[in-house]
Amino acid sequence: TLGLDVLIRRELWKIIKSLKGKMTIVLTSHYLEEIEALCDRVAIMNKGHLLDVGTIEEIKNHVNETSFEEAFVKIVGGQVE
Repeated sequence: TLGLDVLIRRELWKIIKSLKGKMTIVLTSHYLEEIEALCDRVAIMNKGHLLDVGTIEEIKNHVNETSFEEAFVKIVGGQVE
């Protein structure tokens, strides 16, 4: 959704949400808010390497964080204990 205006972005979100459960959609995004709102499962990649896969809650639990943003930063920053 990079570069989309607000109205078109909202419309695209509605379309994606309406298709959930009917088909598999692969969405790539740098917007964590968008990922949290639209994705059932998430794969975090960095420099071509798969770092973590799961639901938002599973990923937060993997690194003992309460926010997805903090979990993402910890995982991508290599601070996973």
